[in-house]
Amino acid sequence: MLWNAGNGWPTLEFFANCEGSDGPSEFLFGQILGMNPLTLPLSLAGLWFYFSTHGGKPYRTLGWTFVVLLALFTLLGAKAYFLSPTYPMLFAGGAVVVERLGGRVGRLLIKPVYVVLLLLSGLLLAPLAMPILPPATFANSYGFMSDTGNASAGQQGEGVFPQYLGDRFGWDTMTRTVAGVYDDLPAAELSRVCIFTANYGEASALNFLGDRYGLPPAISGHNSYYLWGPGACTGEVMITVGLSRGEVERGYAVVERATTNTCRYCVLEEENGAPVYVAANPKAPISDLWPRTKHYE
Repeated sequence: MLWNAGNGWPTLEFFANCEGSDGPSEFLFGQILGMNPLTLPLSLAGLWFYFSTHGGKPYRTLGWTFVVLLALFTLLGAKAYFLSPTYPMLFAGGAVVVERLGGRVGRLLIKPVYVVLLLLSGLLLAPLAMPILPPATFANSYGFMSDTGNASAGQQGEGVFPQYLGDRFGWDTMTRTVAGVYDDLPAAELSRVCIFTANYGEASALNFLGDRYGLPPAISGHNSYYLWGPGACTGEVMITVGLSRGEVERGYAVVERATTNTCRYCVLEEENGAPVYVAANPKAPISDLWPRTKHYE
C-alpha cells in the first residue's frame, strides 16, 4: 500500500486499463479451461480439506487466500491466468483428500483411474500452455484451440498461438532485426543510442538476448518498465520497436523507418509486421518526454 501510494497507485491504474476477461462468467469459466477441467475435482477437494477437515484447519489461511483472490479477480474482470499461481496449494490439499479415500472403490478404482486421467489430459493440453511443439505441428494439431487456450488473455491480433505463447514467439528474430539496425548506425550515434519498445515483452527479450549482439539496454513505458524509468538513456538517438510513426514523431523531429520485424508465426501487428524506426533530434529532454510514454494495461 505504501509503495502504491508513493508511486501514484499504479496497481489501481493497471486494473482500470488492462484488457481482462469479459465479465465474471468468462473469468470463472476460464479457471476451468485454463487449469485443465479434470483438475476441478481436485481443487474442490482442496477447498473442502482446508475449510471442513480437522487436518486442514492449521492451513486454513491457504483456503482463504484462494477464496479472497478468486472474488477480487472476478470483480475486477482480471485475466483468467492471474489466479493460476494459487492452484498448487489447492492441489496439495485435494491430494490429501484423495489419498485418504478408503475401501476397494477408492483404493482400486478412483485413485489410479484419476491419476491416469490427470496424466493423459495434462499431456494432451500441455502444448497449449508451453512451447513444446514445433510451430507447424502446433498449427496443424492445436491451432483451432488457440482461442480456448488463450483463457481470456486478451488476444488482440491474429495468430496461430494463444496470446501468451504467440507474444513470446520470434523474440530471437526481433533481437537480430534490432541488432542489424544498431550495427548500421553511424559510429557517432552508437554511443548515444537507446532502444525503446512498445511493450514490456519486447523490452525484456532485447535485454535478455541482446547481450550477445552488444545492444544497449532496452526501455519502455509499459507497466513496470515505466516505473523503472529511462535509466542512463539520454534520448538523443532512439531505436523504436513496435511504435507507429505518429507516436515516434510526437517526440522526435527526425524519424526514419529502418526495417520491419517479420516472423511467420508471431501475433499479427504485435510482433509480425512491427515497424523499427531510428529517431533523432528529440523535441524535449527525455525527462519531459518520459511521462508521455506511460501505459498500464
